[in-house]
Amino acid sequence: MVGDHMRILAVPFSPFTLNTLNTLNTLNTLNTLNTLNTLNTLNTLNTLNTLNTLNTLKPIYSSPECPAHP
Repeated sequence: MVGDHMRILAVPFSPFTLNTLNTLNTLNTLNTLNTLNTLNTLNTLNTLNTLNTLNTLKPIYSSPECPAHP
């Protein structure tokens, strides 16, 4: 009875299954890192876009046509 139980438990944890789970875990980690990298890129692009907008607005505010912002 105990021997049969041990054999049943051994099946799901074969080296092939563990290798598959490890591969899936690696792919999931790579996918998470890729997502984080994408979010970081989007955040960088958003920062650059904000800086570009501020740079565009700066000449308007400092122009002679705008006496409130010399």
